Amino acid sequence: MHTRMRQQEMTAMPVKQIEATVIVGLLSKKCKGKGICSIILGSPEIHQKQCTYVPVLLSLVDGRLLLSFQKNQVKKCTRRKLFSHPFFVIGEAYLLPPEISRLLSINTYLIEPGQYQIEEKTHYWNIKL
Repeated sequence: MHTRMRQQEMTAMPVKQIEATVIVGLLSKKCKGKGICSIILGSPEIHQKQCTYVPVLLSLVDGRLLLSFQKNQVKKCTRRKLFSHPFFVIGEAYLLPPEISRLLSINTYLIEPGQYQIEEKTHYWNIKL
């Protein structure tokens, strides 16, 4: 019985989430286009007027990076560009910064180019990379 309780507690534990900002675009095109140009820690308060700075919650789920974009924090111009299609496009490979990898308790994480399914929830758009 004691073992069962520990297993239940472990499965009920929340996933570690990190507040960050995705800068949308391609690094090779000076952050223009579709993809991930950069991911930085914290919220995009300094760049609130720019459509390319998008707040996100990062977590690791089943060994995959999960990006959770809260709908009410995404600007209309960004919604049209990124979330009006069923897929999130990554045009170039992107290596997660070391400080974010450390916070997620992983060594490195490479996001491969491709199209990733956008899972729409009531308050979030979720993308598993």
